[in-house]
Amino acid sequence: MMTWVDRNAYMEQLWALEGTRNIKVITGMRRSGKSELMKAFSASVAQKDPSANNIYIDLLDLDNEPLLEYHGKRHNCRVGYPKTS
Repeated sequence: MMTWVDRNAYMEQLWALEGTRNIKVITGMRRSGKSELMKAFSASVAQKDPSANNIYIDLLDLDNEPLLEYHGKRHNCRVGYPKTS
């Protein structure tokens, strides 16, 4: 069973960057809660301003699999192996 970790300091840092034009990047070790932090921030943005242009896409959700980059590159792949002489 997972336990919830309250990340108030990280949420405060994200809110401090609200409205800036810079790209925000959340980094960290695997399974450290980056996605959960982003989900929580996205939810808090939606709660604060329901009309905000706020989109969260979980690329691990199989329903979103067609959005992955490799689907767009499929037309560049050669099918089969080159003929050898």
